[in-house]
Amino acid sequence: MYLFICIVATTLLGVFLNLIGVTYGFLLSGILVSLFFVTYTKRAVTHAFYLPYIQIVLGISTVLYFEDWSMEVLYITAGSIIVMIFCLILQSFLSFIWLHKKAKWSKLDSILAVYPGSLAVVIDMFNIIKVSPKVMITHIVRLFLLTIILTLFGPVQYAAVDTASHTFTIETSIVLMMLLISCAFLGRLLVSYRIPAPYLLVSMLMTIFLVKFGLLAGFTVPSLMIDSATIVLGILIGSLFAGISFQEFKTSIKDSVFVFCVGMICTVSFSILASKILDIAFSQLFLSYAPGGVETVTVISVASGLNVMFILSHHLIRILILQLAPVLFASKLRKL
Repeated sequence: MYLFICIVATTLLGVFLNLIGVTYGFLLSGILVSLFFVTYTKRAVTHAFYLPYIQIVLGISTVLYFEDWSMEVLYITAGSIIVMIFCLILQSFLSFIWLHKKAKWSKLDSILAVYPGSLAVVIDMFNIIKVSPKVMITHIVRLFLLTIILTLFGPVQYAAVDTASHTFTIETSIVLMMLLISCAFLGRLLVSYRIPAPYLLVSMLMTIFLVKFGLLAGFTVPSLMIDSATIVLGILIGSLFAGISFQEFKTSIKDSVFVFCVGMICTVSFSILASKILDIAFSQLFLSYAPGGVETVTVISVASGLNVMFILSHHLIRILILQLAPVLFASKLRKL
């Protein structure tokens, strides 16, 4: 019941925000409504279906925006990814120094807090039984503030899908239904192998295959699917604060915000530098270098009409690096 009420309230508020000119109104409304629910009702307003649905819709949308790249574009992308790696290293190092030396956090807590990826991956990989609440708060605050900033101050061009231009034949509808079912099944299979963003990767690969053989010719993802994915993404982000007491939040908020600010300063600085060197729009690079929130970044990219594949390629490489990093430094992490 609470899930239904939350979705209806989010949709109504999102429609209102869009009508008064607030960009990405559905995303912002999802965050606000779910934050209200978890704060005042103490009830969960999320579902296990949410994240897979978001990743599948965004994966399909991303590939349908894809245009063939020339070798020159590939070289530029590779150069930009190198810049992103240096950006990640610097912001992680500076944040670690602050938390460990200044805030007097333990080495393990400092490393886990500045890890610019899914904390669940590290916890699961090293069988960490309990994580300090301040570490969890740091990750939640980073994702929350990043989403708010991208929602309010992100690219203002809104490239909403024109539903009138869709051509739904019986064949296309069958192919789309088979695609969604296949993505859900294969994505669930990859979850057991601890593959990061499994549904996103599967949906992208499956869509590339179908596009290659002309089975999705002229098809675009309905705006209803993109808007619904945006709504549940907002609800998912706001619900992250469930179970965190005010006292825990109060004692960790200063360090969490500082870590986020360090990440933003590095992201903006490296984006400006790369923009001048590679002659790429700042907004595109900023979304590419943003520390985390791959689903949020993809939603903003798709809605803004930017080069989604360029942006997402950075985040997929970042996810791959962060997936391998704990393995490479396993012996040292286990000693902390």
